[in-house]
Amino acid sequence: MFGAQAAFYAELFPAAYRFSGFALGREVPGALLAGPAPVIAVGLVSVGGGSPVLLALTMTGVALADLVAVAALPETRGRDLTPITPRQSDPPRPRATSA
Repeated sequence: MFGAQAAFYAELFPAAYRFSGFALGREVPGALLAGPAPVIAVGLVSVGGGSPVLLALTMTGVALADLVAVAALPETRGRDLTPITPRQSDPPRPRATSA
């Protein structure tokens, strides 16, 4: 899953925003949702009287929401993924010289 995820996220954002888009789209929700996940799981099992049925239903609901989200994302085939090119107004950068 993680190997394909990196390429998928890289294609979703233009080069100018790729790092920020990747970081905000993956790391922030991961920290906010994965942190309390064990507490939520224990709470669901506890509310269910020790049965993991509520937890399984919640996980199924999240998986279905993921499936809908992936299906709604745009197709990136044929999109130009070239890196950022300097604007004409940008001054040229000095080149490093080898000593």
